[in-house]
Amino acid sequence: MSQTFVFAGDGGGNVYCLDKSTGKMHWRHEMFGAILGTPLVVGDILYVADEDSEVEVLRASAKYEHIAIMSHQWMIQSSPIFADDALFIVSGRNVFAIGKCVVLPQCKIVPVGLRHTDRKSIGCLHSTPSIA
Repeated sequence: MSQTFVFAGDGGGNVYCLDKSTGKMHWRHEMFGAILGTPLVVGDILYVADEDSEVEVLRASAKYEHIAIMSHQWMIQSSPIFADDALFIVSGRNVFAIGKCVVLPQCKIVPVGLRHTDRKSIGCLHSTPSIA
């Protein structure tokens, strides 16, 4: 895929697809909560997390296409990242991985990596996770 688009979200819950060269808006998608993290592009798929506990999956192209929505119970205030064939999101005191089904509507979000005792000593997580 050529790098011709800029994707950005705003505090009002809108995500935009803009032409990188001209700034022309191709489309705008309204989400339910503020978008505080950076949208993530993996191949031709766009992942956008919002403060209303949802990750929207959209096509990263000039033509608007909604693929899926994934919801869970904690607000998301960071950017999603992709590593080891999974989408990782940070929410509250939890790190979640969404497995290989990330482009399907029936995806299951499962907690990973942190045991219950670990979560007691960790403050509320807001930063984008890093994988090493």
